[in-house]
Amino acid sequence: DDIMIGYLKVKFQELFLYLTTVKKNVAYSDRQYFVKSNVEIAKKINEYVLQNFDRTLTYENLSEKFCIKMTTMKNCYKNIYGETVKDTIIRRRLEVSASLLKETSLSITEIALQVGYADHSKFSNAFKKMYNLTPTEYKKMSEIAHSV
Repeated sequence: DDIMIGYLKVKFQELFLYLTTVKKNVAYSDRQYFVKSNVEIAKKINEYVLQNFDRTLTYENLSEKFCIKMTTMKNCYKNIYGETVKDTIIRRRLEVSASLLKETSLSITEIALQVGYADHSKFSNAFKKMYNLTPTEYKKMSEIAHSV
């Protein structure tokens, strides 16, 4: 009895925190459900994509490799991870490149090639879009932060 009020306060806070993460305006009947095997395939695709982000991966190749229809793969993946396979690849490439910019002395072009970008300008544009800094600015800021 002594802790009941405090306990309930914590539980309400947990509930409110959870409710802030739930997508708004999504009707219960609008949710999509997928066969368990397709969900497992989507998880395997995610693992594969995260490990092979530096390679050219197409929806057709992934669909064929994992024996799943392309439309099913796209829908299932997006509903599970909240982003497309392409978005996952781009995000992973840029996360790795940010780490390389901070931790290595590789040039920006070398980093772009290492993470799977053949075109330096496409890499720079994607990087700026995600981090609001060019790779050069990011590298300089990292060097300054590291020296402090």
